[in-house]
Amino acid sequence: MTDIEIVNADGGSPVLSFAGGALAFARSKGISKTFISISHEQNFAIAFVVLERDFSWRVQRTNGIAYKDRGMACKIIQFKPRAEKNEVFSNKLLARAIEYSIKNDKHAFIHFIDDLYTNNAISLNDIEELKKYLEKRSRSGDVDMTYFLANIYHKSFQTEEYDRAKLLYEKAIDMGSVEALTDLGNLYFLGCGVKKSLKKARELYEMAAKENDRDALHNLACMYYDGVGVAKNLLKAMQWYEKAAELGNPNSIFNLGRMYFYGEATKQDYATAKKYYEKAAKLGDASAFYELGAMYANGEGCEIDFGKALQYFELANRCGVEDAPAAIKAVKNHMKRL
Repeated sequence: MTDIEIVNADGGSPVLSFAGGALAFARSKGISKTFISISHEQNFAIAFVVLERDFSWRVQRTNGIAYKDRGMACKIIQFKPRAEKNEVFSNKLLARAIEYSIKNDKHAFIHFIDDLYTNNAISLNDIEELKKYLEKRSRSGDVDMTYFLANIYHKSFQTEEYDRAKLLYEKAIDMGSVEALTDLGNLYFLGCGVKKSLKKARELYEMAAKENDRDALHNLACMYYDGVGVAKNLLKAMQWYEKAAELGNPNSIFNLGRMYFYGEATKQDYATAKKYYEKAAKLGDASAFYELGAMYANGEGCEIDFGKALQYFELANRCGVEDAPAAIKAVKNHMKRL
């Protein structure tokens, strides 16, 4: 009871004073002002209290839908391999990435390699060691290692190596790799090592989609969402996202949340958006961490809770979301003013 007191302001009017747990609660809910009116007569007393939030303050949102898995590095780092002591690479994380991808999602490997290249987190020696291992396994007829080797050349961002990636994807397709259909489609979509052809990309995506490749389903959804290579159709985009989401594609789950948040091809529904973001977050989607932080900070579809907002922003920051550090700073600074 001592956490909340009624004290007199300079002019003599009553005001609320918070301490301890009550102060922490008020800050977490964004309470910026309090008003109290007290009246009493003989043995009876009555008080009216109004708590006011500052709705003029908002955390800025990230822009655009998700195209690739931004949280793959976090997933692989947290993955517990069978026996790290038997790894064949000096870089244990690479061996872990291969094991994780084979066990959980073969597309995970290319997302992980993309993260390493983008963040300059892999050495040339590690890459060469990995290539030699994958080349050997590919020559022995291992379709997964052939596909992973294609991923290495694909993500090198060197024109001369895109040609090698294309040949390896085609080899993997001949060996039965559905995932290679999708990534060969990505080469045609971007014009990497091949003449750019959105038509060819869509055809490859559709072939892989028939085999329930979730990344292909996701890519088709993005094409309809953006109107690239097809007529823009948000309803079709949502339908493709739903199919990919059913197979566990975290980006599609996130994008469905975004469509519900903004009311695209459906009625705006913050509660449903939050459910999709939470589902994507459980799969490690970095963008979902950020959006949930923003929802709790802004009170969108939920009560304002700066404590939860900070938790989600911290998760987003660990996964490299660019806007997360600024959001963390903004929330902490705002809490100090409350």
